[in-house]
Amino acid sequence: MNSRLEARSNIWITGASSGIGESVTRALVRGGHNLVVTGRTPETLEQIQVLAPERITPAAAELLSNLVYDHQAAFLSD
Repeated sequence: MNSRLEARSNIWITGASSGIGESVTRALVRGGHNLVVTGRTPETLEQIQVLAPERITPAAAELLSNLVYDHQAAFLSD
């Protein structure tokens, strides 16, 4: 299996607004790839889009993790 990405691959990155996700986003955009980036903060995603507006599409994501935690908390309290 070839571990290299094809030139101009279309890639979706979750957690792109900080940490490892942001670092991966920056590296892939330097490599010329087209990205859809998701994260918790729309404002941060817009700042990342400035790196390459023609190749980065921000898509804010409402995370369901709080719902999972609320469900678990309700289960444990019963």
